[in-house]
Amino acid sequence: MSGDREILKRVYDAKSRADLKEAYDSWAGSYENDLLSYGYRGATYAAALIGRHLPKGAEPILDAGCGTGLIGETLAVAGFAEVQGLDLSPGMLEVARKKGCYRELHEAALGDRLDFTNDHFAAVTALGVFTKGHVGPEAFGELLRITRPGGHMVISVRVDNDIGAPILAAVESLSSNGTWRQLDATPAFVSYPVTEPDIYHRIFVFQVA
Repeated sequence: MSGDREILKRVYDAKSRADLKEAYDSWAGSYENDLLSYGYRGATYAAALIGRHLPKGAEPILDAGCGTGLIGETLAVAGFAEVQGLDLSPGMLEVARKKGCYRELHEAALGDRLDFTNDHFAAVTALGVFTKGHVGPEAFGELLRITRPGGHMVISVRVDNDIGAPILAAVESLSSNGTWRQLDATPAFVSYPVTEPDIYHRIFVFQVA
C-alpha cells in the first residue's frame, strides 16, 4: 500500500477515536475519488439491499457513519426525503452537507449515547463502521434503542482475518435472543478489488423486534 492508499491503512490502524477523526478529516477532500480508484463496492451492494428491503416512505432514516454522503445520495435518489446523517468527522460532514441529501447532520461517535429519542428511526444504515480500528459491538445498544420496532437496520462488517468476529458474535446473539431478525446477508466480498484484494466485508439486513 503506497501513495494515497496509505490513508486507508491509517484509518484501519487508528489507535484512538482522536486518531480516527483526524485521519478522516484529512481524507475528506479526496475520499470519494480515492474509493473510486480502489474499485470500492460496498455502497453499490448496500444500495441493492436497501432497495430490496426498505419500504418507500420509511422515514426518518439515520445514516450512521455517513462520511461524505455516499449512502445519503442513494437514499435521496430512491425517494427517501427524511434522512439524517451522523459522523465523528466534521470534515466528512462538511462534504456531505454540500450535497443537500440530508435533512439534518450530527457530529457524534457511535458507541456513545446518541441524542435521539427511543424508537425514533424507521431504519438505520451503518456501513463502513463495524470494521478494524472503528466501532465494536458496543454500538449496537444505542442503534437498537433509536430504531423503532419493525424498523430495519443495514450494516456492513469487515470479515477477513477474523477481524469481524466480535461483531458477528454479537449479531448472532441478538438474533438468537429475538432482538432482531435477519432478513438478508451478502456473502463475503472483496471491498476494494483494484487495490486491496484481501479486505472482505459482508452486508446484513435486520428487522428489529
